[in-house]
Amino acid sequence: ARPLRLRPNFHPKRLLREACILSRLRHPNVVRYVGCYEFGESLRLVMERVRGQELFEAILESQSLSEEVARPIIRQLTGALAYLHESRIAHRDVKPENVLVLGSPATWGKGLPDAGIIKLCDFGLCADIQGGHELTDFVGSPGFFAPELFCEASYRGDLADAWSLGSVVLECVLGHRAFDDLWCPPYDDL
Repeated sequence: ARPLRLRPNFHPKRLLREACILSRLRHPNVVRYVGCYEFGESLRLVMERVRGQELFEAILESQSLSEEVARPIIRQLTGALAYLHESRIAHRDVKPENVLVLGSPATWGKGLPDAGIIKLCDFGLCADIQGGHELTDFVGSPGFFAPELFCEASYRGDLADAWSLGSVVLECVLGHRAFDDLWCPPYDDL
């Protein structure tokens, strides 16, 4: 692999936007960007290696997370989102599958180094909100969309992230099956 040298006619916009935004971010709860490399005709983003699992897998493994277990996870995720918003970035796809957690729920809070530390990842749908908050494209994942994406011509990315965070909290404490049964049917109606 060699460091990326952009050619004028080569524009995989989403990947390049993700690389540009990630290169600006430094936070303990945001996956660290290492670099972007060219392999033939493709680009590869390289991130730090996180030895853990998706929060979604942890929720499935435990059926649901107790408030005691969920609280530090949500606190870290809230801190990561606050940092992003202060940096004028909206993630726009906050969901348990995009939150990596070190260790398994059984090790969280047991004094093991790094157990229960989260890393927010997958910035493929993120948006730079420096020029104003109003966004118009419909992105995200079912069950985590803010209502304004359905009902308004434009929306604030930071507020949409806050709604998605609330949905993550709900899935953590209810468990995936109950979250899916209770929360997702209204999206089908929309």
